[in-house]
Amino acid sequence: MGVYYYKSEERLKMISKILEESKEPVKSKIMAEELGVSSKTIQRDIKKLRSTNQIIIGKLSKSGGYLKK
Repeated sequence: MGVYYYKSEERLKMISKILEESKEPVKSKIMAEELGVSSKTIQRDIKKLRSTNQIIIGKLSKSGGYLKK
């Protein structure tokens, strides 16, 4: 069984869903591990979501800042 890499569009939808369903802040590092990508990729995806006017509360940092929608 191999690792499945999500396409960018699928990943954006999944990140949005994770943040909507979470009652607590989610670390980008943990999301990255769940989705099989780097923390930097999650940070880029968060910037893309913000550019589409989605409200995401929290800060991004190299250590994997907290995110919440």
